[in-house]
Amino acid sequence: MSLKTLKQNKRLLHKTKTMGALKEQFLEDDHGKKIAVVIPIGRYNKMMEDLEDMEDVKLYDLAKEEDSGERISFSDYLKNRKEKND
Repeated sequence: MSLKTLKQNKRLLHKTKTMGALKEQFLEDDHGKKIAVVIPIGRYNKMMEDLEDMEDVKLYDLAKEEDSGERISFSDYLKNRKEKND
């Protein structure tokens, strides 16, 4: 359902809260319970980039914990890979 349709049905209300230069818009149900937030696309994109960076750090930390220190040469890797595929 689109936001336009929701507004037409008056099922949700817009509320704006100003915090400094940042305006947060909330969607509320008929009982005043906040059910969603509307943010500028630039802020959303930045939040998604930050989240992805945090996930990368988490995966890196996990890989470091599981690292046994064992290494093989690239040529040995290719040899083992070929043997597995034959």
